[in-house]
Amino acid sequence: MAEEYVDKLVRMANQIAANNSRWGSEEENVAKIQTHLNKFWTPKMREHLVTSDTDALDRLVSLALKGSE
Repeated sequence: MAEEYVDKLVRMANQIAANNSRWGSEEENVAKIQTHLNKFWTPKMREHLVTSDTDALDRLVSLALKGSE
């Protein structure tokens, strides 16, 4: 069950990255993703992504999560 939940979070986070990385520099796109995650996701949801060991997470999401710590 927990693995399915993390998979769902990864999928949603990757969709956020896809929708927020169409224009602008990498730095701007990471900031947009970071803003979205901080504004609409609970700290627990973000923590699940940070602590999960998955290669499926978009690189820009990983960068955004590192900046949120």
